[in-house]
Amino acid sequence: MRLHRSSRIDSRKSRRSVAAVLILFPALAWAQIDHASDLVSHEDFLEVRIQVSGADLDRLFANLGDGLSARMEYAIRLLDPRDRPWRVLGSRVLHEFRVAYELAWDPYRERFAVSTQDGRRLTFADETSVRDFFFRLDGYRIPWAAIDDGSRRAASRPLIVETRAVYEPIVFVTGLTILSILMPHTRQQTPWERLEREVRR
Repeated sequence: MRLHRSSRIDSRKSRRSVAAVLILFPALAWAQIDHASDLVSHEDFLEVRIQVSGADLDRLFANLGDGLSARMEYAIRLLDPRDRPWRVLGSRVLHEFRVAYELAWDPYRERFAVSTQDGRRLTFADETSVRDFFFRLDGYRIPWAAIDDGSRRAASRPLIVETRAVYEPIVFVTGLTILSILMPHTRQQTPWERLEREVRR
């Protein structure tokens, strides 16, 4: 029957459909990123460094050339481990910091431009310099005074620092945000990395 035939799955059509999706939405094939963190103790502050790797740079710069933009967010979370018997509740969050960059190509200046969450706008002349800045959070300072107020943390407990990176190779402008639902894999997020450090007093 014709109705029965139309309900069958044609494997050749299925393969063509998959190929069409990959052509129309190439971001579905983005490789996943990873990150590594480092803590450096100074006399007055704790320095946090985060390096992101694994991004598809060729596709990133091709998209920037097509007028698209990309976004990177670095998250830093300071935790205080609880004493028993409250340890089952997990560590207590003391502070959370977020640093966000949005990257685009400025055709008028013919330079790469990075806008930060605090209103700064930085420009870069070449791919190497903007890549080194965009995929690295270098020298983020957290004062010891902001970490340990002398009343909420026990002196014997170390400070736990967790870091994570969230990368969006394509940031859709208002009106096209529906595409972010159709292309969920464009947003890449690394697992939390957990480090410990003694607080200077």
